[in-house]
Amino acid sequence: ALKETGVKVVFGKYLKKPVYCKSCKVTSTTYEEKESDVNLATQIMLDACAGNGHTFAVISADSDLILPMLEAKATYGRNVLPVFPPKRHSKEIKARIGKHYALGEALLKKCQLPKAITKADGYTLQRPKKWS
Repeated sequence: ALKETGVKVVFGKYLKKPVYCKSCKVTSTTYEEKESDVNLATQIMLDACAGNGHTFAVISADSDLILPMLEAKATYGRNVLPVFPPKRHSKEIKARIGKHYALGEALLKKCQLPKAITKADGYTLQRPKKWS
């Protein structure tokens, strides 16, 4: 849906990971997210270096993003504002970056895309009802 609005979307990937339960002696599959933080860190640095924007709102509580946030500010003079998703925070980001913002669920709901977006090929994407 974001692509249809002109937003550049950069995906990470999920790796299958077998998990064995010693109690029930069953192996199940879970998925581990990979590359999203690296992709975001890289994009912060590319945009800061290229002068794309003055202020970066980084919506994450991942402390792995501290260095690119600090460097975007120190090296390229960009303003960086960490924004914590609902029910998430990072003491380390608060301590090292300082100013931050907590994104509440009410504001997040106000900022959603429309209930339906029709793609160029005519296919209509529907927002899940539980998000409304």
